[in-house]
Amino acid sequence: MEPWHVINSRNGGPYAVKTAIGWVVNGPIRKELSEKEKPPHCSVNRITVTEIEKLLVQQYNTDFPERNYDDKEEMSQEDKQFMQSVKKTTTFENGHYSIGLPLRNHKLPMPKNRCMAEQRLASLRRKFRKDPGFYEDYKCFMNNVIEKGSPSEFRMTS
Repeated sequence: MEPWHVINSRNGGPYAVKTAIGWVVNGPIRKELSEKEKPPHCSVNRITVTEIEKLLVQQYNTDFPERNYDDKEEMSQEDKQFMQSVKKTTTFENGHYSIGLPLRNHKLPMPKNRCMAEQRLASLRRKFRKDPGFYEDYKCFMNNVIEKGSPSEFRMTS
């Protein structure tokens, strides 16, 4: 890595080198000390680089110029198919957007869930009988939803 800045050593001690990804301290390995010598004093300030990702991208682009990295993420084939499906099926009706379900196979028949809906209705009836307060809250909520015009009538097609 190319040094950007060098702080020279004193008396053959450690020196510092600034590179694209931060500072590096280099120097000789500790020598044997006599009993009278004190160990050398060294204070280190650690500075965290907050833009490490940007520096790594710069380093990557320097090391591999034939394949430049940019921040643009590529879409997978499934993402591209999904976006194509959204573009084909999006409509704007009565002030609302409607987007078709992103099914892999559009010829796949939807399941008949009448039986499940009837079971849910029976379960709700039992809960209403057990707890009249819940019934009143549910009825009030559904009346508010209907007044706002949120639900629409479903017509069975054969």
